[in-house]
Amino acid sequence: MSQNIVDRRTTRCCECKDTFSYIIRVSPEQLAQQPLLVELSCPYCKSKLSIDLSPWKRRNITGHKGLGDDSAESGELTLELPEELPTQLREK
Repeated sequence: MSQNIVDRRTTRCCECKDTFSYIIRVSPEQLAQQPLLVELSCPYCKSKLSIDLSPWKRRNITGHKGLGDDSAESGELTLELPEELPTQLREK
């Protein structure tokens, strides 16, 4: 069973352009969602922001794929996040 992903990241507000850090918490259930959106607010200008984490989803592959073996398709999902994540204004 997967555990929650908890990680501190920085981002730049797409409105005021200030940089701030925050803690990301993603459960295994959220990780399976498409798109994987994190909602937050800028601490400076108070803009309602979202970050799409979907481009950084990866499947952990444990083992080698052989003939007739589907193990390469059944690894757990994880996130490989860059240091700074891009924001966009949250849709209303």
